Amino acid sequence: TVLGPACASAQPAGMRPFRTLVDDVSQADAPQTRALRIQWATAPAPPGAPTLQAASAFSLLEQRRTAGVLRRERRPELSPDHLVIVVRDASGRELDWRLVANPRVLRAEVPGPDGRLSGRVIEQDSSELLLDIPDLPGADRIQIYRPIWNGKDFNLDPLAQVFIGDGR
Repeated sequence: TVLGPACASAQPAGMRPFRTLVDDVSQADAPQTRALRIQWATAPAPPGAPTLQAASAFSLLEQRRTAGVLRRERRPELSPDHLVIVVRDASGRELDWRLVANPRVLRAEVPGPDGRLSGRVIEQDSSELLLDIPDLPGADRIQIYRPIWNGKDFNLDPLAQVFIGDGR
């Protein structure tokens, strides 16, 4: 993974089951949220390599604090079109997690020569990831995961860490 020096670091090794994240980490309540705007650019995968081998770069473009509380996921429904965001402190302790739609995935319906609509999925090379996280003391970074279906459940494949700094 190619990542900007001040914004992100190399991805940690290994996948983890989504269910263990939900069981082990509670979603936090905070009187304020932090809105993050992150640029996500992906270089194409080398010829013959699976699409998941593409190199990604994440850059924090903006963050701002706003009043308000985020709702908790009562029964999270993960899909391949989501990303999982985990908020961590400087020591790596997990403080919160959130599901967000993958902004690179677009669904399009295109008429064929016979006029029938057919759907297809388009994955953009570059997009902006907009997300809200609870504004927690000590929040230092977010870990971004891509869900991978193993035939029975989702595993979380680490994409990158983006440093957000506590800013306090």
